[in-house]
Amino acid sequence: RLQRLASPGARDKRISYGCVNAPEAFYNQLIAPLLGKAPGVVYVLPDTEPFASVFIAASAYQ
Repeated sequence: RLQRLASPGARDKRISYGCVNAPEAFYNQLIAPLLGKAPGVVYVLPDTEPFASVFIAASAYQ
């Protein structure tokens, strides 16, 4: 798992469905300092389909 996360290719990082996988250093340096101190929102965007095909309301902004 750690080897796949360290790989430069995006395909290697597809480890599971329903989970967001990130290297520990990325999480500790960028995510953890922001989330947990105040309410926050994280947007996970599709990378295999166009944005508007997943989020129907997005077609209104095209």
